[in-house]
This record gives sequence, structure tokens and C-alpha cells, in this order.
Amino acid sequence: MKTFKQYLEEKKVPLFVSLPYKGSHKTENITGLENPSPMEILRYLKKLRWNQARFIVDKIGKLLVWDADNAIHQEVVTGEGWNRNETSLGVMDWVGDRQRDKDLIIRIFTPKGGEKKSRTLQALKKRDETVWEVDMMVGGI
Repeated sequence: MKTFKQYLEEKKVPLFVSLPYKGSHKTENITGLENPSPMEILRYLKKLRWNQARFIVDKIGKLLVWDADNAIHQEVVTGEGWNRNETSLGVMDWVGDRQRDKDLIIRIFTPKGGEKKSRTLQALKKRDETVWEVDMMVGGI
């Protein structure tokens, strides 16, 4: 049986995934995190097979994070019903020794402003060990 502390630390949620192609009706659920704390993200990244997570942030700062191995940004944006023109996309992973919580790199591909409103991303950005990159993707998602 889970303790209350374990339940709080594992606030994983199902994310809906759908291919964004005309005529595609395939939908499924993957496990991800909704508005996690910075520590929850760091713990989550350590548990992933390839230590890489994708994330999306809407215009009000709602953050969804999932294993990069499970789905691409387009699938989650479409499956969750978010507006792609108001959604920031990104990737976070470790560079170097992931056991020491060092060298976390966060890349924002299509900045729309929501990443500035997410308390979690801003807290991670303030860490001395975090590298923050903003790249503009041509054509969006």
C-alpha cells in the first residue's frame, strides 16, 4: 500500500495522444506529469530510459511533461486538444552525470510566452546547473 508521501511524489496523470493527421483516429494514453515541481521533474528524468523528457506549456503556464520515448509534441498537443499556436514546445535532458543533479539542459523550440508563466520552468532556469536554450523552429509544429 502506498503512503501519503509516495502518493504526493508520484502525481502522474494520463495524457491523451492522437496523431494530428486527417483521417487518423488512433488515440491512446501515456503517463506524464501535469504541473510538476522542479524536484519531481529531476526525479522523473532520472527514471527515464534515455533521460530525456518532452514538454509543452500553454499560454497560462500549464506544463505537461512526458517521456520523450512515448510520444512527440504533435501527438500530445492534438490529443489534449490544445491550440498549437498558443503552445510552447520543449525538451529537457541531462548532459554529463545525471546522478548529481548537474547539467540539466532545457530547450524551448517554439516560445509563445507560456514558458515565462510556468513557475516550475522558471525555478529550473534559476538553477546554476541548468542550461537554458531558446531555438525558433521554422513552421511551428
